[in-house]
Amino acid sequence: LCSTEVNLQKAVQMAESEIVDGLFSASPPLKRFSSTSNLLMHLRNAPPNSETDELLGELCKLRKARPDLMESLLVLVFLPMLHITIRRVTKLQSGLASEDVTQQTLTFLLQYLSSGDLEGRRSHFAFAISRAVKRKTFEWAYRQSVMENVERNSETLVDTGSERARER
Repeated sequence: LCSTEVNLQKAVQMAESEIVDGLFSASPPLKRFSSTSNLLMHLRNAPPNSETDELLGELCKLRKARPDLMESLLVLVFLPMLHITIRRVTKLQSGLASEDVTQQTLTFLLQYLSSGDLEGRRSHFAFAISRAVKRKTFEWAYRQSVMENVERNSETLVDTGSERARER
């Protein structure tokens, strides 16, 4: 996830003027931010309230105009939540590779960012995005652990059956 963050930051920095001068300038709530880094810092540090909700709503709307740039920006906004979720899942499901958990968590975020549920939403963007990503990630991790246990148990049954056959 750290290398993804660096790559996304580079991509956003390369398009900084297009984002700030083009996209942000057309949005009253976003035009007060002189850079994407100012916006990111604000969204990561501000308490969840109507102002942050309005800013996230604007970023989600702008996703239609430039999905690549806005998705990059939204992933950067939600990186702290992604890190926490990945750590919690890997702690609870220690048999899962952190790379797999990271890939799935990021996939679930991107899927939700392009979902009809988010598109139809008018408020509570951070809560909805966070809840959906966490829920999907934990459900996936649970399914993976169940499948791993089933495979492990079936291997044990096969081994036990082979031993019984040899004993006869």
